[in-house]
Amino acid sequence: MGKLSWLLIIAFLLILPFSFAIGTTTYRQAGGEGFDWNNEGRGTFSGIGTNINTFGKSVSAPFQIPIIDDFDNNSISDLFVLDGDTAKIYQNKELDIIASLDIGAVPTSVSNIISFDIDGDGTNEIVFADNTNNIMFMLNFSQSEGLVIEHQFDVTINEFPMIACRLPNECIVTVDSTDTEDIFVPFTAFYRAYSFDSTNLTSGLTTIYSEFQPSSDAIALCSPRNQNIPVVDIDGDGISEFGVSIGTAEDSDTDAKLRFFWMDNLTIDVSGTRQKSATASVGCTGSTGVSNLVTSPLGANLFTAHSGVETFIGLQSSASDFRIQGFKSDGSFFDEFPETILSEGDGTMISNVFLMNAFPATTGALDFCVLGYAFTDQEIDLVCGTEDRGFLIPQTSEFKFPVANLFNISTDIDKKDNIVHAVQHSNALTNLQDLNEIISAYGIFTVDFVGTNELLRIFQNPQGDSVLLSIDLEQFGADDLIALTDTNIIYMDDKVSNEPAQIDDLTFNPCVVNSVIKVNESLQVSVDASDTNDAVLGFDNLTISISVYDGTSNQQNVTNTVTTSQVDGSTTVIESFNLNETGFGNVIRVEAFDTGNPTEVASVEQTFTVNINGIEFGDATCTLTVTAPDEDEINVTVEAGTLTVDATENSITTGIQTVIDLTGLAGTTFWLLLMLAFSMGIYFRGSSLNWSGNSTLGAIALVNVLFIVLGARVGVISTGLIVIMVVVSVVILGVFLGRFLTGVGANAE
Repeated sequence: MGKLSWLLIIAFLLILPFSFAIGTTTYRQAGGEGFDWNNEGRGTFSGIGTNINTFGKSVSAPFQIPIIDDFDNNSISDLFVLDGDTAKIYQNKELDIIASLDIGAVPTSVSNIISFDIDGDGTNEIVFADNTNNIMFMLNFSQSEGLVIEHQFDVTINEFPMIACRLPNECIVTVDSTDTEDIFVPFTAFYRAYSFDSTNLTSGLTTIYSEFQPSSDAIALCSPRNQNIPVVDIDGDGISEFGVSIGTAEDSDTDAKLRFFWMDNLTIDVSGTRQKSATASVGCTGSTGVSNLVTSPLGANLFTAHSGVETFIGLQSSASDFRIQGFKSDGSFFDEFPETILSEGDGTMISNVFLMNAFPATTGALDFCVLGYAFTDQEIDLVCGTEDRGFLIPQTSEFKFPVANLFNISTDIDKKDNIVHAVQHSNALTNLQDLNEIISAYGIFTVDFVGTNELLRIFQNPQGDSVLLSIDLEQFGADDLIALTDTNIIYMDDKVSNEPAQIDDLTFNPCVVNSVIKVNESLQVSVDASDTNDAVLGFDNLTISISVYDGTSNQQNVTNTVTTSQVDGSTTVIESFNLNETGFGNVIRVEAFDTGNPTEVASVEQTFTVNINGIEFGDATCTLTVTAPDEDEINVTVEAGTLTVDATENSITTGIQTVIDLTGLAGTTFWLLLMLAFSMGIYFRGSSLNWSGNSTLGAIALVNVLFIVLGARVGVISTGLIVIMVVVSVVILGVFLGRFLTGVGANAE
């Protein structure tokens, strides 16, 4: 591989982690990178059926969800699972366990798990709170040390904590989520939190919300089931806030209330509340527990009529209906979806609120959705809202799918089989729009606007009740699926492979094959390259580089990265260069590679000659058809080109090129060696014929002058070298004449 190849690859690999993602290669916390539950990658599980490869490993007591990140900064995605008291790191689709760690006492419940650079050292730690043993953990993974506890400290937690970080050493943990009752005296119930950094707590116990209760009146203050704190700049001040929502219910008024808070660290900047008529048990858990009646907040700027970021939260509005509540950036309520005058979502809400391109009329804009389950009809019900207004009210639609013969989503707050994401697993268009699909424990669904709105299942999850994530662990632009059940972690591979790039044709104007090109002419190089894959791969782009005078101080290089169709991947790149230096055996080098195969470089080299006289731009063009000698090889061979116009050539240039090809010498080196050989031949011939020294020197000088003229004519000696040789010759001649004249004078005396 040439020097140019390695320079391109090194540069590519250096910028890769900071420029774009290839599919969904990281999942650092619940909700994804933007806390919006919307995957950026693209998958191919539309209609794939059972034609997949499955890899699995057993687990015994997994907590929360898998966390995917490049924990050791080696450009390889790692997968973290907390299995009972054992933390595990998996790698590749075979789920090889490359590290494990016993964290101590077995927890019965933990907070949400996040991957974040909490100490600012450039490497993400795995952070979670064990609320059984009241310990905050920061784990670190490296190739040299494996998985280790980097820091841990004690923190008193009640139930169902939530954690989040916005900057290194700026994190919070909520520690109260419970039902409280005092049968003798009045009391105050609290929902509280701490701030913490990489080594310890950085605040005292801070109240987020409190409520005074008379005696014997139980109250529940509960974290939402999906245990997620989004980090969003809700008020537009340039500082990201922590978003915390809680549900409340009490004996004297069991209607569930929604309360939310956006906090700068632990200082409340924005808050809001909403009460609906869903009767709740005065507790956090269970099907009517308060944790199952509210979702964590989602912050997004979706309504053009509002300034700042809106807050969207799912709320159970009655025992059999649910809606999405919308709030402005100041916390004031502005609408609910569906409107009260319309139908509501049927059943019990069973998911988080997520962003999704759900409506073709919104032309690519994101909408917001939540999923529910109707026990009576035994169907799942997707409710989505958007800013697009019909009949002066925001548009809302329901999409349903029967699941009578499938499992029921659990109401256990420790199980995360209820999470839902928007994904891209189908290329089908609705009104020319490529809408999102949704992925849930039931599989992958697309929305259908034809006739009665409904959900169409395009892939059924063969693992049953599980956490289902869309992840590109192989890092080449096609998301696969990872399922976490109570007993197994399973990787489902769609069998899509990412083929390397190839160069198909090269066209030169003027032609560089068996021809001499006039100096200072423009050379146009056209490259036809392709990257043929059997599926659409996100961000799988072609990089094409053309280098003229390759490997010399006069090297001219142009690099293009082309966004291809990602299926046929064909593209053409045309670049022009100035042939500003004469010479023989100069090299044009063309290289191509794709995003998913940066080290597999297709390359072609073609020599060319430039002289004072030769063909000009437009006189002759030729096309080289490139073929791979073996499908396992990347470098390619060049078939004979076709001249559209006869190019200037002669037997001398053809013969010299043949010798150069056989010996591997550069044109100038070969010519200088030839001059030396002729000079030595004349010297020895002159000695055998008893020539005088002056005669021998004169003959050598004459022959070398002829060689210089001829070399310049055919292009093997550059103008600069001629100047150097002339100067050196003049100096030598001057020294010789000086000695000669001095010798004559001496003899005369």
